[in-house]
This record gives sequence, structure tokens and C-alpha cells, in this order.
Amino acid sequence: MRTELPFPERLRQLYGLLALPLDLDLFCYTPEEFAALRERPFLKNLLQKEVVLYEKTCPAGYSFG
Repeated sequence: MRTELPFPERLRQLYGLLALPLDLDLFCYTPEEFAALRERPFLKNLLQKEVVLYEKTCPAGYSFG
């Protein structure tokens, strides 16, 4: 997602929009931030051990990227 919002502001907005009745660790990186961080131990470990819990395909004509 392309945005000019800083990381903390993105998180505040997303937590507000989701308003989930459970604890959640949410990370919302821009593609550029993710590329810059992907070799750091935290993300590297997540990417090696990732498990898809839910995946939804895009309707025809739409794109997430």
C-alpha cells in the first residue's frame, strides 16, 4: 500500500478500523519499508516460518499490488 503516513499513524488508523475484540500484533509496512527490513532477524525469521491462516483472492480487475 502506498502511503505518506508514518508507521505509527498507519497502525493507529488500522487498529481503529479493525476494532477487533482480541489482542493482535499488526505490522503495516510499505513495499519500500518491507524491502529494506526483510533481511533483519525479526522479519527474516517470520518469512521462514510463515503460515497462511487466511487468504482471499482479488476479484477480477482488482489488484493488491
